[in-house]
Amino acid sequence: MASRLEGTARFDYGGEEYSLTLNNRVLLNAETVLGYSALDAAEEAKQAMAMGRNPMLRTVVAIFYGALVAAHPELDEDTAIDMFMGEEPGPQEAFKQLLLSTNPPKTVGNGQRAVANPHRGTGKKSSASGAKRDSRRKTSG
Repeated sequence: MASRLEGTARFDYGGEEYSLTLNNRVLLNAETVLGYSALDAAEEAKQAMAMGRNPMLRTVVAIFYGALVAAHPELDEDTAIDMFMGEEPGPQEAFKQLLLSTNPPKTVGNGQRAVANPHRGTGKKSSASGAKRDSRRKTSG
């Protein structure tokens, strides 16, 4: 069964062809570097690029390096950084294509709790207009 986070992309750099491979192992390794969920990182990077913004460099390099070294284990992290940050557009375009082709699962839980409405009261509504809260009509007698 294929993962929604798997994909490949190719690019030319310095006259040689390289490939990026994104899979679960790459994301697990990226979490070690990032210190938080690679699913969140991949989704953040994907959303940023889709909106024309730059994702966090730490996120990009961690995932790019993992995707590159999966197919080219002889490369080190410094080489990957130089490739990604260099003048040639191939590595960045391939990485963008790779991320945009994935479909990360929606995160469950860990969302922000709904903020309580401070203007919302509790209890019964007053029957008199302009009455103070919790004031009741006095009975005759």
